[in-house]
Amino acid sequence: MAEQFLSRLTEIESSIASLGETLKRMVTLLSALNEIKSEVRIATEQVMTAIQTIPQAQAQAGIQEKTIAAIRGDLANFSTSVNSTLDSFRQEIQTMVQNIPAPVSAPTIVPAPTPPPAPAPAPVQVVPAPVEDSIAAGGSVSPHAGMQIAAQLEALVVTLKMGCKAGTVLDQMASSKAEITKIVPSDPIMVKIDKWNGIVATVPRRKELQARDILKIKKEIKKEIKRYQPA
Repeated sequence: MAEQFLSRLTEIESSIASLGETLKRMVTLLSALNEIKSEVRIATEQVMTAIQTIPQAQAQAGIQEKTIAAIRGDLANFSTSVNSTLDSFRQEIQTMVQNIPAPVSAPTIVPAPTPPPAPAPAPVQVVPAPVEDSIAAGGSVSPHAGMQIAAQLEALVVTLKMGCKAGTVLDQMASSKAEITKIVPSDPIMVKIDKWNGIVATVPRRKELQARDILKIKKEIKKEIKRYQPA
């Protein structure tokens, strides 16, 4: 479609250029015809003046009438020739105008349909495995180690008092976790500490924790302390 449109444009430009050349030639010829008319008019006036100076005897012989008739005939023939030439130019121009190809509208480019967006993957819900009793689960924590872990948790409980700052609690959680890691490299209590840390971290460090968060975390920590203390 685009190639056809460009081809038609080329044909139109070529026809318009040819028409322009013809119009230029017509203007040149019309200028020449106007000059010829002027010269004929001057010559006619000169002839008519010369006829008027012919002696009366020759005029009576019919020379004046014949000369006038001849001049009129020549002028009529010249006028007919000029009109014929103009009609020829007019027909030529009309033919060229009719032959100019009709304008072609630019092809409409239809954009390719946009594929529908791929459905978003369903969120994967990670269900944390239940944290079992640290001592009963593996039995790898000795009573002495359990007491040390309980002590670190109690230090964390001390910081969870009303009006405590989030930064203070976060620092204690980091310290307690580091000490517990020295006691047992891996233990389920680490998961609980990370959970509590996530709750506290939502509050700016210089802001006070809300009472409901303090009570909730303290309750869970005290429950874990009982599990690590020997019966």
